[in-house]
Amino acid sequence: MLVAENDHLVTGYVFAAVEGYDFMSLRGPALILHDLIVDPDYRRQGIGRLLLDAAAIPYVVMGRAFDFVHATNDVLTERGITLPLDGQ
Repeated sequence: MLVAENDHLVTGYVFAAVEGYDFMSLRGPALILHDLIVDPDYRRQGIGRLLLDAAAIPYVVMGRAFDFVHATNDVLTERGITLPLDGQ
């Protein structure tokens, strides 16, 4: 959960989670947005966008890690290395 505040007054919050594979929903890892709330007096000031962007950072980083792992696996496969390695 991330909170936006102005002079110690909570103006909004976002509750999101990065979740792994969900075989019931037939989807891969995803950012799940549970709540995004901005106080009506503070709307239209970009607070919601900032909260959403901040909540998405772990998902973006995770996506880059998956791209790296996928690319690394392709290189290993091209060199004749069978995955998983013995003992894994």
